[in-house]
Amino acid sequence: AAEQAGHRKLAPSELIAAGWSAPRYELDGARVVRRDPAHATVETRGRRGEREQVDVVREDGAWKVELQ
Repeated sequence: AAEQAGHRKLAPSELIAAGWSAPRYELDGARVVRRDPAHATVETRGRRGEREQVDVVREDGAWKVELQ
């Protein structure tokens, strides 16, 4: 029904940026830098070479961004 109404499904990577300002860069990929059963660090890459590390935690069987 959402697709017929003109809505489209979003990929998880499209939901990384949050806030009122535009994203600092367009996401080109991501890789796991470090991971244990409860925590992980993911490095995101932008199309122009930007890089940023994001800490995530495992909660209720899903990985979630850890807000600090």
